[in-house]
Amino acid sequence: MDNIEDLLKENGIDVEITNIESEGFYLPKLRTIFINQNLDELEQKKVLLHESRHALSHNELISLYSKTVFHSKMEDEANRFMIEVLLQDYMNLFALSVDQINYMKFMDYYGIGYDCEEYIKKLLVNYVTSSMYLNVI
Repeated sequence: MDNIEDLLKENGIDVEITNIESEGFYLPKLRTIFINQNLDELEQKKVLLHESRHALSHNELISLYSKTVFHSKMEDEANRFMIEVLLQDYMNLFALSVDQINYMKFMDYYGIGYDCEEYIKKLLVNYVTSSMYLNVI
C-alpha cells in the first residue's frame, strides 16, 4: 500500500481524507484524490486503490469519461487494479501462495461483490499458469 502512496507522491497527486458525500473521487484539475473520512480503513484503502488507477492511468482520457462506453471501461479497469493489489496484499497478509487462495474467502474478506467473481477466478488461473509462478514451484 505504501508503494501506491509513494507512486502518487512521485506523480504529484495528493490524497485528502475529508467529509464528502460519496466514497471518493479524483479531480484531475487539482491532481487530488478525495476519500470519505467516514469509511473504515479497509474501505478507504479500496477507494484509494480504485481512484489511484484513474489518477495514474486515465488523466489524459478524462474528457472521454462522460461517454458511457469509456466510463464503463475506465471504472472496470480501476476495479481490476484494486482487486490485483488487494490479492497481493491478501497473499502477503496470510502468507499464502496463489494455489492456496480460496477466492470466495478473499472476496468476503475485502467485501468484493460477486460481479467480480469471474475476473478473480481468471486472475488466479493466470497467476497459477504464468511462467513466473511455474518457475517458483
